[in-house]
Amino acid sequence: MTVRGLSISIAAFTFALAACRTPTAAWAKGDDPTAKWMIEQEGLWAEHDCAPNEVTRFILAEDFVGTAPDSDLYTKVEAVPNGPESPTKHDCKLLSARVRWFSRDVAVIYGKETATKNSDDGTQGPQCLAWTDTWMRRNGRWQIIAVQDMVTPCP
Repeated sequence: MTVRGLSISIAAFTFALAACRTPTAAWAKGDDPTAKWMIEQEGLWAEHDCAPNEVTRFILAEDFVGTAPDSDLYTKVEAVPNGPESPTKHDCKLLSARVRWFSRDVAVIYGKETATKNSDDGTQGPQCLAWTDTWMRRNGRWQIIAVQDMVTPCP
């Protein structure tokens, strides 16, 4: 093998090694504009059952799949309203949300929200959720590709 051939082999190996390296995840900084925008969208989604809006139409990817608190899977078609909606809850609030970057194009947001909902027996009570939403940037557009929601005790 020539020196030139060896140099090309070493360069190719170094490039391949760098491409395979797992990026280190990092929490978003407080002044990160993309993270702020994502959290604003999460807030709109958290408020949707109290003040219906169309945020899910734009932030959910076409191939989105979510896991509801009862463990049922649902798609974007099932999550996006087909027409005018009436509020089903009140006092909806995003309690917290933290963005963690896994690459330039993938982020996971860990959050909590609360609302007051009607129970099957006609009484009202608080519902608190903890959730994990996975965002991906495709063709320059950030969208949610997957979520996992679970009911938690309310503070």
